[in-house]
Amino acid sequence: MPLPLGSWNLSANNSSATLTINSTASGGYAGIASFASVTFPIVGVFDETSQTFSFLLIDSSTSPTSYRSYTGRLYTASVMTQSIGDFKGFTTTYVLAELFDDFPQSSTGPFNANAYTWLATLVNFLLVPTARGGP
Repeated sequence: MPLPLGSWNLSANNSSATLTINSTASGGYAGIASFASVTFPIVGVFDETSQTFSFLLIDSSTSPTSYRSYTGRLYTASVMTQSIGDFKGFTTTYVLAELFDDFPQSSTGPFNANAYTWLATLVNFLLVPTARGGP
């Protein structure tokens, strides 16, 4: 299964954001991560076979530039949530989760990377026609 595109709800190290994945090419993708009033570009790769991915968040507002390296796995849960006439409604929840490493800029002192957990969710709803029997 390919990585679903769209706006994900992201929770990382007690911060909330919107992770927008808006383009893919050759197994890679690009987008933005929006935390409150600050937006950062992201670039990454996704392996459909293992359902694993990684992306790099780039904070060029600091000098030198700061980076966050996100890694994780895609999990999917699909549940029939309702039946509407000749249709069945399915809710699919996609979850991206694992760890990110924070590489803050440092112009003085030692360079220290820190690892944190993160979770992103995307929910889709789909109506599917049910098969009708013959006469």
